[in-house]
Amino acid sequence: MSAVFLHVGQCGNQMGFQFWKQMLNEVDKGYDTAFDRYTGMARAVMVDSEPKVVRSPFKDRTHPLYPSLNPENCIEQNDGRGNNWAMGYKDSPVADSPPLCELTMNAHRKEVERCDMYRGTVMMHSVAGGTGSGLGSKLAEKIREEYPTCFLLTASVLPSSQGDTPLQDYNSCLTLSHINEVADGIIYFENDAVFNAVQYASGRSAHVSTHNLNECIAYSLINILYPRRGCNLDFSGFFSSLVPSELYKFCEVHSVPFLVDKNSTMPREASWMQVLENCTKRFPSHEMMGQLGPLCISARCILRGDDVETIKARDKQYINKIHATFPPVIWMSSDYLKVQYIKERAGAIPYKIERNVTLAANRTGILIPLQRLLSSARSKLEVG
Repeated sequence: MSAVFLHVGQCGNQMGFQFWKQMLNEVDKGYDTAFDRYTGMARAVMVDSEPKVVRSPFKDRTHPLYPSLNPENCIEQNDGRGNNWAMGYKDSPVADSPPLCELTMNAHRKEVERCDMYRGTVMMHSVAGGTGSGLGSKLAEKIREEYPTCFLLTASVLPSSQGDTPLQDYNSCLTLSHINEVADGIIYFENDAVFNAVQYASGRSAHVSTHNLNECIAYSLINILYPRRGCNLDFSGFFSSLVPSELYKFCEVHSVPFLVDKNSTMPREASWMQVLENCTKRFPSHEMMGQLGPLCISARCILRGDDVETIKARDKQYINKIHATFPPVIWMSSDYLKVQYIKERAGAIPYKIERNVTLAANRTGILIPLQRLLSSARSKLEVG
């Protein structure tokens, strides 16, 4: 069973490049899910309305991704979208070139045809800019139309509350509305939450680069999509454990320790409880609707390490800790939490990670960033 990865816009491609760099160290190319077992090429399609970022791995043969990314799957124009959702969604052709959406869907189709058994697409993008938001929305609609029985999962980055672009709130609301209609699940990352996590865990009081944020996001994605490094991407397992209803699609994911400039953000000798507690702190504890914090619809915890079996006898205290962080809604059954113990190396040898905890939650906490985006968009519309 195979998956095709679609990287849209500057953020989607930068995040994707970090994802594939780590995948090369973490996942066996012999499995057909992410890499073509015959060519060794990643099942990735990269698209942007400007060539600078999307073409960067192909400019130098010494680039770590040069042998693993297919240049034929690199789709670009030399004409930006002005950080405007409408311009990205309209996708006007440039000169004699077909629209980006058409070119991208052709590349996506060819990649699907190379799969032994195509199961779905993972699309990485930002909801705030022009290409990732507008073109990303259109591509999601096209993929759902052409492959109605296959899975569509997005990894979507929400903008900073301080503001990256003037139209980011409009772009975000339009994008989230569209992909919520067509995607089966949405893994979202709040820029502010990821920034704070990297700043705190790495001890960098001042400088945290976009590169560092993408490293953190990419590692979380690998750990939730490929918890067992030697297995295929299990779309069915992901959705059955985290998306119990098509009405609730937003999942927040954090993984500890993560990587900053190829270095682990926790000491190797940290105990399992220390790693778990560090991971639960990554989830914002918004106060909302008279409650102490968000309520959880479904949650998944993955503990991976060579000595993970030593804590199975004491798993109740770990489960209680997770329950306290993610209290369930009153109508949810008691098995809303899935815990998985994986006895294998927590991280590839270069990264020196002994124990890893990945937490994913489908919870009402998504209402806070959504309400913030809607409120900001409305206020700008009223002023306009």
